[in-house]
Amino acid sequence: MSLRPNPELLTTEIEWDLLKMLQSQEDKKSDVCLIRVICKNSNPDRNEQIGRSIHEIWDVVTCYLPGALGHRLNWASLLFMHSGEDNESFNESILKALRLVSTLELESQALFSVLDRSIVEREAEIARMGMQLAKLDYWKKHIYSCYYCNGEEVTLATESYS
Repeated sequence: MSLRPNPELLTTEIEWDLLKMLQSQEDKKSDVCLIRVICKNSNPDRNEQIGRSIHEIWDVVTCYLPGALGHRLNWASLLFMHSGEDNESFNESILKALRLVSTLELESQALFSVLDRSIVEREAEIARMGMQLAKLDYWKKHIYSCYYCNGEEVTLATESYS
């Protein structure tokens, strides 16, 4: 399988279709990483910077993890999935890529999880991950115990939501 069948859209699928990617792994437990890139300043070319950074992260991760599935969710976010026993290698390869492409102007934020349920539950977990990254500077309590900023672990305060 070619890792980049659609280089314009950054997806390992022929079409830009997250649902098809999730369905292709439905019967497998998959490690997943959601990455978001933000600009720390109000630079007028920040969208171009973010776009270049997303492409750099994509290129490095797909080089380190040739068997991983990937999908660009939006301008500033990527999702990578890997089915297999070696989730430590998956996580460390992505963190290594994020450390490699980090800059002073941009910040990469990443969350890791495991998808092993129905398509609906997989989509819900990805949405939870996206909400967590979007609310890092807002929420006082968090869903996940940590996230990674430029490849380095940051501990978050968690409390029960029940």
